[in-house]
Amino acid sequence: MPVIKKDQLELYRRVEALEAALTVTLASISTTLPSVKTDVVKNLRIWAENNTQSEGAPKALAALADKIEKTNFNIEN
Repeated sequence: MPVIKKDQLELYRRVEALEAALTVTLASISTTLPSVKTDVVKNLRIWAENNTQSEGAPKALAALADKIEKTNFNIEN
């Protein structure tokens, strides 16, 4: 985990919350439309490869793709 200054902690927590919300939303949608999750992960990986202008963006995009890919929800009847 990166070292975060106190003034950056709130921003970091908000980014974590948004990431979690996005992951849960996509996992929920993917229970009925599995291709949505696959497409999102695929595009995040493409953006990570193509975003060479930013130092941290490729790593962040790839990490988000990994997190979404590993998330799996099952609906119980």
